[in-house]
Amino acid sequence: MLDLQRDELASISKDDKVVSKYMEELERINKDPKFIHFMSEEEDRRKLENTMKRREREIGMEEGREEGITLGSDKKAKEIALNLYQKGVDIDIILSSTSLSREELDEILKNH
Repeated sequence: MLDLQRDELASISKDDKVVSKYMEELERINKDPKFIHFMSEEEDRRKLENTMKRREREIGMEEGREEGITLGSDKKAKEIALNLYQKGVDIDIILSSTSLSREELDEILKNH
């Protein structure tokens, strides 16, 4: 019944006492200031919760993107460092070109 328009309910209520009673109660509730206030607060609370959830999701996605970019960048720097080392490039040039620390480069070279 909640999906019906008011005019449809009014039309149905002419022939049906239950629907007529429903319409009367609906009108009474819709005019009740306490109900209007309650629904406004409930609506505001729901909108606020939805906004907070959406914002948290956006922050999480942004953090995930940033972490992915950092991990991908680190992985690429390590691949480049290994390739340069295998081609005989000087360690100092590799370090300055990749921004890896000496310890990171040593670890890469040790594992390959």
